[in-house]
Amino acid sequence: MEDVVRATLAAGEADSAGKVTINLSGTESISISKLARFIRENVEGSKSEVINVRPRIGDVKNSIGSMERAHKILQFYPEVRLEEGLRKTIDWYRSHQSSR
Repeated sequence: MEDVVRATLAAGEADSAGKVTINLSGTESISISKLARFIRENVEGSKSEVINVRPRIGDVKNSIGSMERAHKILQFYPEVRLEEGLRKTIDWYRSHQSSR
C-alpha cells in the first residue's frame, strides 16, 4: 500500500494528473496461479485450494500495466516488491482481525 499511497498523493499534487488514467503496477508480471499460491502460503491456516483450469477464449495470457504516465506525470517509480507488499497487507489484516 505504500506505493499506492505515494502515487495517490503525487497525483493529488500534480495539475497534469487530472482527468487522465494512470496505471500503477509493478515492473514484473505474475501469474494468477503463482499469486494465489503465494497468498495461500502466507495466510496462516489457509486451506484454500488453488485450482488451475484450461484458459477460456479471450483470456489474456500475459498482462502488465504501463507505468509510462506514472513516470512522466508523477515521477513515480514503485519501491515495494509485490511479495513484500502482500506480506505487509496480510500482516495488517491479521493484526486487525481480532478487533472485528
